[in-house]
Amino acid sequence: MGLILIHELGHFLTAYFLGWNTDKICLYPYGGISLFNIKVNNYRKEEWLVLLMGPLFQLIFYFFVFLLLSSSYLKNILSDYNVFLLCFNLLPIYPLDGGRIFLLLISYFKSYKSSFYYILCISYFVFILLGIYFLLSKSLFFLIVLIFLFFKTKKEKQLFPFIFEKFLLERILYTFNFKRRKVVSEVDDMMLDTFHYFKTSTGIVNEKDYLTIRRKKIYK
Repeated sequence: MGLILIHELGHFLTAYFLGWNTDKICLYPYGGISLFNIKVNNYRKEEWLVLLMGPLFQLIFYFFVFLLLSSSYLKNILSDYNVFLLCFNLLPIYPLDGGRIFLLLISYFKSYKSSFYYILCISYFVFILLGIYFLLSKSLFFLIVLIFLFFKTKKEKQLFPFIFEKFLLERILYTFNFKRRKVVSEVDDMMLDTFHYFKTSTGIVNEKDYLTIRRKKIYK
């Protein structure tokens, strides 16, 4: 629990110094999840910092405690827990840190919506591999963690349509200084950290105007 707490503290402190609002921090036997109240269109550089500082804080804490311990038995236990938590948390399963990292990597090449469904497919594939591992290990604890994480991923899938609508609404309400520019045909092609121009039958329209007109048509 100490390793998990320090890990989440790394996320929290980095987010705090970046001006993010933290909703809550959830601690589980396999790790933790920090929930932040931020814009979906947050800058990826900040996302990278918050994601990577969790594992970094955990490693620093681990080495510090490892040096203080004199018992080789306790050192071995600490090492085993640290490796397990670190490796498990970095699995490409959304919403674990590994899943979020893969989502950011994919988003450099694919649209935001496509990136999410790509990491979702990867997550389910990893679940199948972990399911095979459970059949071999027959660990009850591992099965409980696996089931809990599966339903957490499923919940994220159900929430995504609402998150995507928030992603679009933020583009109307706020002005983002994204350097990258891209011409697209529909909202599903929109990318993170990118300002878009939409190709329409009447010409090229900037994203704020296009999304405003689209929203008026939907809620008319």
